[in-house]
Amino acid sequence: MIKELATPIIISHRGVTNLGAQENTIESFNQAIAGGADYVETDIRRTKDGYLVCFHDKKWNKVPVGALTYKEWIMQTGLLGWTPPLLEDVLDACRGKIRLNLEVKEPGLEEDIIKTASGRFPLKHLLISSFNDEILVRVKEIDSHVPTGLLLGKMYFSTDSG
Repeated sequence: MIKELATPIIISHRGVTNLGAQENTIESFNQAIAGGADYVETDIRRTKDGYLVCFHDKKWNKVPVGALTYKEWIMQTGLLGWTPPLLEDVLDACRGKIRLNLEVKEPGLEEDIIKTASGRFPLKHLLISSFNDEILVRVKEIDSHVPTGLLLGKMYFSTDSG
């Protein structure tokens, strides 16, 4: 059951990782839920074969995420004991338990993110955020009811690894 928001709002950035879970995994999100967070924040990227995945960095082992198929990628990460989750799996795992803040890292994902979330996760419990204001304008063009948030700060003015 999703709790009512209080002030301040607790957003678990990439889930809870100090208990041994890999960031941006279902396990780290479950730990955020157990810890009472209001939101889980995760980043969205697209693999070479079109899958939407939850992963922060632009590259995995110096290879752009967009240059890897999902199968190639999970074969590598699986050897390390974790798998980057698909957006649909995160939506399913978090539905009814916690709100989601999906940070969109690159333009062109907006329509597929909303399409994947629609019918799978209550859009009123979803926040789509980005450092790129054009991404948020596009989200509002697709569905004006989807909550959005513009991210600002030091990273906005520096060269970010992700």
